[in-house]
Amino acid sequence: MLCESVRRRIQYSGGEVSLYDICDKLKNSDGLHVIFGDDLRPGVLGSINFKQIEIRISKRHETSARERFTLAHELGHFILGHSKYMVEEQCLELALDVLNPPRIGVKDISRMEYQANVFASCLLLPRQEVVASFFMAVENLGVRNKGFGTLYVDNQICNLQNYYRVTASLMTEFSVSRQVLTIRLLNLDLINDCRSKANPVSKSISDLFASAETELFNRHVVNGCETE
Repeated sequence: MLCESVRRRIQYSGGEVSLYDICDKLKNSDGLHVIFGDDLRPGVLGSINFKQIEIRISKRHETSARERFTLAHELGHFILGHSKYMVEEQCLELALDVLNPPRIGVKDISRMEYQANVFASCLLLPRQEVVASFFMAVENLGVRNKGFGTLYVDNQICNLQNYYRVTASLMTEFSVSRQVLTIRLLNLDLINDCRSKANPVSKSISDLFASAETELFNRHVVNGCETE
């Protein structure tokens, strides 16, 4: 229960997970510094330097929800112990420790990026709280299960409206983007998304679950630990 133990350190009790409180705890216990600024090169939203024990987050994020996910992603690299394999996260081959090179390839680096994304999703959207809030939203909005799942979404206007109303409520509560929330709801089997693959959100979700690490995501296991 890795993410749960992290949230327990800040006495999390529901709603938006305070990443700033987590950063403060890690600064005091591990010397981790988190810096927000515009000094990262264009196209880079965040980075981590393990030697300097430093995370940098760009101020050029389009939304605060996207910024929160980037920070949670970088925290994932730190908490998951990826310093054993990388000096910093921006680079791939050049970021590896060339003095003591581990037996690790590009595929392994991609896997660590994937693990950091899984960690960020589980950290920002705690299972128990998300499930409770989801069913409360469904009930309050009068969304009925017609035999296709609690929240069924296809290309019909009525189902799309239900999807946007329910997810809007949870997006506000947990301060996450709709895409991140949708992926989490899919993983928790709370949504049945049957939209056309031409739909940008559905396509990205389809691409994610087609990856070789799908089993890892479904079991919520990272480095031998239960992520949640």
